[in-house]
Amino acid sequence: LLGVCAGTLGWTWQSIEYDNNFLLGYNDVGHFAQRVVNTANGNGVLLESPVLPMFWDHFNPGLLLLVPLWKLFPSVVLFFVLQALSLASSAFFVWGIARQQRLGRLSALLFGLAWLAQPVLGQMNLAYTYGWHPISLAIPLMLAAIWALLAQRAWIALILVIFAMSMEEGVIVVVCLFCAANAAQSLWPLRPKKLDSSHSHTVFGLSMLAWLILTVSFGIAFMMVYRWSGLAEFQTARFVSLGGNALEVLLSPLLRPAAFWGSLLRWDKLCFVLSLWLPCFLPGLLRGWRVLLATLPALLVLLVWDHRPASSLAFQYASTLLPLFWLATFRGSQLCETTCDDTHSPFRSPFKAVGIAAGALTTSLILSLYVGQVSYSSPTLWDVIAVTYGAHDEQRRSTDADGRWLTEQLQQIRSDGTAALATGRIAAHLVGNRDVETVGQYLLRRPQLAGLSDRLDNPIAHYRWIVLDRREGFQQTADQIARVEAEARQAGFQVIAEQFDIVIMHR
Repeated sequence: LLGVCAGTLGWTWQSIEYDNNFLLGYNDVGHFAQRVVNTANGNGVLLESPVLPMFWDHFNPGLLLLVPLWKLFPSVVLFFVLQALSLASSAFFVWGIARQQRLGRLSALLFGLAWLAQPVLGQMNLAYTYGWHPISLAIPLMLAAIWALLAQRAWIALILVIFAMSMEEGVIVVVCLFCAANAAQSLWPLRPKKLDSSHSHTVFGLSMLAWLILTVSFGIAFMMVYRWSGLAEFQTARFVSLGGNALEVLLSPLLRPAAFWGSLLRWDKLCFVLSLWLPCFLPGLLRGWRVLLATLPALLVLLVWDHRPASSLAFQYASTLLPLFWLATFRGSQLCETTCDDTHSPFRSPFKAVGIAAGALTTSLILSLYVGQVSYSSPTLWDVIAVTYGAHDEQRRSTDADGRWLTEQLQQIRSDGTAALATGRIAAHLVGNRDVETVGQYLLRRPQLAGLSDRLDNPIAHYRWIVLDRREGFQQTADQIARVEAEARQAGFQVIAEQFDIVIMHR
């Protein structure tokens, strides 16, 4: 309980601190938060921009559940708290799953602490300064669903997993693979059978037919989401190096071996996988290989994706796989516990469950020292801070004079609540205004914005406030900032404040 409370408070404070210092970007925290805001204000259901469909990048109807919370507490801090609580409270479910697998209290406690200490969890909170992502809300829901499944509460597990799927489409894929693996496993039940029910051809209490029905249902659900939402074009463009369509991508190991294997067989990809697996402690994780197999297709996609963040520990792309990694560890730990004292077993393990749990905690603590994002970790975000404000000028805007001045100016813009256009780090502070856009995305979407009936071929005139930090190099270039500033001046915007290379314009 103390660990969960410390994690929740620590990660919340971390997000607030980075936000106060203008080190969180509008992508992603602002993107998703503004969809909740627009829904609450009647400006379109889960719309980020009037020129984009509802689910143009990710399928997350579960954001509707946050609309009442925003009305009660209309602050971006709400999303920081929700993410921190989701990441930390998952340790409760990790403890519960370990106990469901008949592991001892000490083992379950150590596993819960190992969950909190694993480096990927700390990195997910800031996500390379992209901040909150709805997928973090899916993690405790997935773990709770596993707990319910182990407790023979299949219907509760199904409801929980549907809510998890509503947070991000990747959950649908992972759950579908899990169901398919369980359907196959029902043909070759685990030994010893005592891990499951007395019915040798059931897995987690469900028959092969039940798992097949779930596999087909979730597979169809994903294809429908992929086909009819706006994310197909956005996501498939990231596989262009492997093929022009889904079939070519699937056959890319044969059709484009240089691109496929060249992307897969790299040291950085191996380090990424080990950073995810080592905190689970390999003797336990690999012993639960039947569960682990379900994660391999999704993990392979992340490794060959022509999108560098997908195989980076600093982002949240692998987060949906974490519940299955840890379930595999618990299954493996239970097997090790069963065979540890059996000198005649060819599968005898030298580790008891408590040893695996202690190994997981130790490994997590050591790895977090080097690649984590907790209080004792080595700095891992220097590169993105340098890109934002320069290699030799790390900003502490909440305490520096420019930060205090900018914060005071933004309070007036937030109080006004009208449409605003800003550089990315500043735009994150304007979540809640009627319409918010960043410089880089405004220029990208300008042709579509100019076609709207209320923009009159002059889309920049739609905004009442423009706030530009000429030194900010994250999410836009200096040339793009200059272009927007020149367009704003030509459109009749007046400079009402200008200091510290920051210009505030109003129309």
